[in-house]
Amino acid sequence: MSQDKVARYRVPRTRSRSSRTFAERLALRLPASVKFYRSALSRLSLRSRLRRELVTRVICDSAAAYNRGDREAFFAVIDPDVEFNHFGEVGGLDRYHGRELLARFFATIDAAWDVNRLEPQAVIDFGDRYLTFSRIDAWETRTDVGFQHPIGFFLTCVLFP
Repeated sequence: MSQDKVARYRVPRTRSRSSRTFAERLALRLPASVKFYRSALSRLSLRSRLRRELVTRVICDSAAAYNRGDREAFFAVIDPDVEFNHFGEVGGLDRYHGRELLARFFATIDAAWDVNRLEPQAVIDFGDRYLTFSRIDAWETRTDVGFQHPIGFFLTCVLFP
């Protein structure tokens, strides 16, 4: 694959947020706005600074929603027909199709650990698909046992708010 059809960039550290962003509230109240946003984003060049900023902002906002336990906002930006592949040994299956199965994957992690955080590290933008490199930090508060696990998400049909 030629380099001009792929963009790779670092994702800034996820900031903790106690409430939903305007974009998250808009995506939840007006799902059609998500499709409009995706359409506008798809017209930007992969090397566009604006595209990079928009993609990384959505990834960071989604991780912040996950970290505060707001699964509704986390899934609001993901297409119901999403295909999700991960590498790593967390969650059992390695391929999920549909938002419900993706929710089951994260429910497995939620059930196993008292506290878990998703920390995006980098993203490779293929235009219509995204490979995100992240880390899951999880721990059990009663026993003070935890782990850090790298995880990669290869997402297709991702819709951004």
